[in-house]
Amino acid sequence: MRKTLPRRCFLRPALIAGAGLSVVCAPIVLPAQSPPSRTPQGVHTALAGTVLDRASDRPVTGALISLTRVGSAQPLSLVEADSIGEFTFPTVPVGHYTLTIQRFGYQDLTEDLLLRASVQTEITASLVPEAMNVEPVFVTVERRTSMMMADFERRRALGIGQFVTREDIEARRPREVSDLFRAVPGVRVVPDRRGDAHLVVRGRCAPDLYVDGVSAYEGMSLDLMLHPDDVEGIEVYTTASAPPQYARAACGVVIVWTRVPQRVQGRAGWWKPLTILGGLVGVLTLVR
Repeated sequence: MRKTLPRRCFLRPALIAGAGLSVVCAPIVLPAQSPPSRTPQGVHTALAGTVLDRASDRPVTGALISLTRVGSAQPLSLVEADSIGEFTFPTVPVGHYTLTIQRFGYQDLTEDLLLRASVQTEITASLVPEAMNVEPVFVTVERRTSMMMADFERRRALGIGQFVTREDIEARRPREVSDLFRAVPGVRVVPDRRGDAHLVVRGRCAPDLYVDGVSAYEGMSLDLMLHPDDVEGIEVYTTASAPPQYARAACGVVIVWTRVPQRVQGRAGWWKPLTILGGLVGVLTLVR
């Protein structure tokens, strides 16, 4: 590349008789020089782009894009591609940069960019999918109902809300979980058009429902979620008496704690397999 500088004027003797000195202007062409190492302060530009999957040409969401000034070790800025793979750096000082795009499952992409003043640069980057050997991940989930029930018993001792214990459940022998609320003051069990039972308080206000401390889907019936044998305890609160972590409810709170599965002891441990085996023997005898 060659760069043309502004014209320079110089004097030369006139070759035509009768003429004095004439001023001649001519362009001087010089080889291109490397850009200055320092860019003007306060001059900014913009950079925008789209990240695509090279194999499918679909947008890559969640890709991380960083801009690092040449000669610097720390990225100047870091953004993330949106749901359609687009990203933008709205304000960036002009200069030479290294653009790096990273996304799990793709090869990293690195390119050098020259961002000029008063010019918004737009790019389209295609990432190459990368086959990755990932070690298997083992997730161990431990039920912590016993620890949670310690909080249950502590709140029950304060007598703020209304409580249903495991002993109450075994004494009542309910067919459905909703049957446990029929004896709780201020709570009504109302069936919907499909016959699924729902809880209401203060007329037709539905309380917030939590199972093991996690908010349940709004409108979900307890009878479709749990069996009475799965329940360890129940807490019922009005809005004013709810524990702080559940105090956002407008109509009160119902908290259900589930049981840790118990291993059946005694006869039940061998009786069921023996019954199945006896049935198979009976079938074989009839076939013969």
